[in-house]
Amino acid sequence: MLNDLFYQLPEIVKWLIIFGIVLAAEIGFIVALFRVGLITIVQKQ
Repeated sequence: MLNDLFYQLPEIVKWLIIFGIVLAAEIGFIVALFRVGLITIVQKQ
């Protein structure tokens, strides 16, 4: 169902969706790393 809908989308929309997901994942990863680093620094003091 969702797959058929995805295939009907224009190419540019597909790339925008993929890019958005990748960007969100990267931002989430960076934020997670930053938090872990921050917690580590706080615990060392």
